[in-house]
Amino acid sequence: MGKRIGKQFLDADSSPLLSIITVVFNGVDRLEETILSIAPHLNKEVEYIIVDGGSKDGTLDVIRQHEGHIDYWISEPDHGIYDAINKGITASHGHFFYVLNVGDKLLELPWAQLNDAVQRDADVALFKVLLSDGRTIESTIDYRIRFGNTIHHQGAFYSRKLNVQYQLDYKVFSDFNTNQKLFQQKKKFIAYDKVISLHALDGVSNERKYRQEYYRVIRNNFGIFWMLTGILYIKQGELRRAIVNKFRPKKIADNA
Repeated sequence: MGKRIGKQFLDADSSPLLSIITVVFNGVDRLEETILSIAPHLNKEVEYIIVDGGSKDGTLDVIRQHEGHIDYWISEPDHGIYDAINKGITASHGHFFYVLNVGDKLLELPWAQLNDAVQRDADVALFKVLLSDGRTIESTIDYRIRFGNTIHHQGAFYSRKLNVQYQLDYKVFSDFNTNQKLFQQKKKFIAYDKVISLHALDGVSNERKYRQEYYRVIRNNFGIFWMLTGILYIKQGELRRAIVNKFRPKKIADNA
């Protein structure tokens, strides 16, 4: 079932600057925090869309409780996260669409930068993301995207004119695949020096079992050389983190 309950957009002239899309499945414990992080930023220039995969755990109760903040929501079975995102994109009207998944939080909407991106005819506007472990990551677009996932969707605003639809044969890294293809097509990326969101480091893309899909994306888009480079890139990152953790000062327990 789907329900459009907020702003109505009859033509391009009345369309908002931004569509924010949240996808969720059985996320009753975390959806509300995401909605409440977005709510203060909602106005006539933003529409908010939630796509639920047919949750049975009370997620729909949370959605209904916050319908005042939501312009459109749908709840029905899907074929995974990217199928859900595709549904959200299809339902959106904004100049840009932005995906903020359940559990992530919006810290700021960069109005000046997004309007600048419109004036400069950007295809993708990139921003920094704060991770739940305290690190800040910067989305970049250069040669490194050939072997590394350097664009983080929590900091990426895509123009709807790109007609993005994620490939469903990739279960976890279809966004990486799309970003590589946009790079190949020489689309216009503009990066801004602003932190806009908080990303929780507990998503499936951080699980080792999906590494083969990651490498498959690279091989399909750029070939074996860059796939091997990607493997080395991942391994050196793991080694670096292991060394940092080994020599990080340990916390002293407070026995007082």
